[in-house]
Amino acid sequence: MMNANLTKTSQKRIVIIGGGFGGFKLARELSKTDYQIVLIDKNNYHQFQPLLYQVATSGLEPSAISFPLRKIFQKTKNIHIRIAEVSQIIADKNQINTNIGVINYDYLVIAIGTDTNYFGNSKLMEKAMPMKSVAEALTLRNTILQNYENALTTEDIEARKGLMNIVVVGAGPTGVEVSGALAEMKKYVLPKEYPELDFKKMHVHLLEGAPRVLNTMSESASNKAKKYLKKLGVKISLNTQVKDYDGINVYLADGSMIRANTLLWAAGVIGNKIEGLKADSISKANRIKVDRYNKIEGYSNIFAVGDIALMEEEKFPKGHPQMAQVAIQQGNLLAKNLKNVLLNKPLKPFTYKDKGSMATVGRNKAVADLPYFKLSGFFAWIIWMFVHLMSIVGIKNRLFVFINWAWNYVTYDQSLRLIIKQKSKSKRSLEKHFLENTIGVFKNYKTLAEKTFSQLKNDEDFHYQPDTESNSIAVIIKHLSGNMISRWTNFLTTDGEKLTRNRDFEFVEDSQTKEQLMESWDKGWKVFLDTLNTLNENDLVKTITIRGEKLTVTQALNRQTAHYAYHIGQIVYLAKQIKNTEWQSLSIPKNKSEEYSKGFYQETIK
Repeated sequence: MMNANLTKTSQKRIVIIGGGFGGFKLARELSKTDYQIVLIDKNNYHQFQPLLYQVATSGLEPSAISFPLRKIFQKTKNIHIRIAEVSQIIADKNQINTNIGVINYDYLVIAIGTDTNYFGNSKLMEKAMPMKSVAEALTLRNTILQNYENALTTEDIEARKGLMNIVVVGAGPTGVEVSGALAEMKKYVLPKEYPELDFKKMHVHLLEGAPRVLNTMSESASNKAKKYLKKLGVKISLNTQVKDYDGINVYLADGSMIRANTLLWAAGVIGNKIEGLKADSISKANRIKVDRYNKIEGYSNIFAVGDIALMEEEKFPKGHPQMAQVAIQQGNLLAKNLKNVLLNKPLKPFTYKDKGSMATVGRNKAVADLPYFKLSGFFAWIIWMFVHLMSIVGIKNRLFVFINWAWNYVTYDQSLRLIIKQKSKSKRSLEKHFLENTIGVFKNYKTLAEKTFSQLKNDEDFHYQPDTESNSIAVIIKHLSGNMISRWTNFLTTDGEKLTRNRDFEFVEDSQTKEQLMESWDKGWKVFLDTLNTLNENDLVKTITIRGEKLTVTQALNRQTAHYAYHIGQIVYLAKQIKNTEWQSLSIPKNKSEEYSKGFYQETIK
């Protein structure tokens, strides 16, 4: 089993989850204090999110807006970096579970930020492109550039149209800025790179559900931004909602359709989830409710800062805007308050100092709502560049960004149009293939059982026992669910046989209804499949324990494959006995092989 290898000292330990603006600022301000700081992030770098769109549109390289966390804190002995993912908070023990082991804390700060919100639309989640990380920005860049390569070689006019068009959903700052950047690429860069393509037929569509762009900024800023975008050729559709997307066509709520192979989703965010907090501490958008000291409601030593924190203030009764400045100010004040704890000084409540909002649309075009005045055009653009440049971590990074901006401005060109391809799937590792295949096998088991359940119409069928020594389908469901929850909760970091499990109870006949049994079934499979989907090739050789017995992850998966297959087989066998002649076969029916084969070959010939 893995271990975080953190030395226990006399210092109080503050664990910070997340190295974004809030967590990063907090860690920096607490460096060289009498706290032991553990900064946990799934990446080994801090990224400057406001400029991700420039990576996506080939204006900047990823390293220009990313800075290694260890480089930043290499001279501070009280700060420890751990690259890990947190799966659960165990508040009553002052512990968190991670994929590198259990970590204890005296104070915990949650700064995990937000993720793209698709508002429950699974098709959009699968087909649309988000832009919340450097990796996602690079994927978007690769997709856009590869689409133009493909457009050169297709003879289908409609297909070429889809490859060239780009739809951006959400006209907040991100949507406006990326739309402007794409429009400038269309005007200044792409015609030189792809002279065989007619870029008069390429369209950048900006869709917004609200009545205006930049809806959170002033009306004058909104009107100016809209004017700039239209001048650049962006097609703006307001009061417009996306209903569906299949990867080729964007279907709108009014029944119209846009042909586009690329859809960038910038229409909203939702807080990243973390298990273990009380349900009443979480708001509808997964933001965590905090008081004016950033302390989470119902806890004395757990805090939240930044986009994930929902703090009510007189000027902000629905919480602060999810912006970098809020996160930085909260991180800064929380650091001061934690220092005051050491000095037995009173804590200060948080009050957000609004420094204004800005958005750039393109060359010499920006809007700025500042505290005492509003600007647009060239001067707003200069201020926007200066503020963003000075906010980037590291002198070298600022210099690289400035050089790139200066070069782009003088030459009307962007020099970073590289398509960075991943390894071909045909060359994927044997380990990855094993993982994908194993997940597929388990899903097939689940489907087989659920097709069986659909044939059982009443509760009595689930409790049928051929004899007193045999288990009913209800008991098997209880056992499988109990096993899955025990084995696969914190799978890599805790023993598979949890102390909270009552295995004997799983084999006791009771009077649960079909609905209750299905709820238990779904709960077990959710824990199981959620865990499987977090595993990667490197995890397969890690060691876990089940009742103290050491197994590799590969061995544990193989063992569960046999175990679950055995019980699914029992379920099907019992159901066949119950239904008798009414049983509908789940595979090729008895004495129907020849008929099935003829049908298969006839369909193949067609």
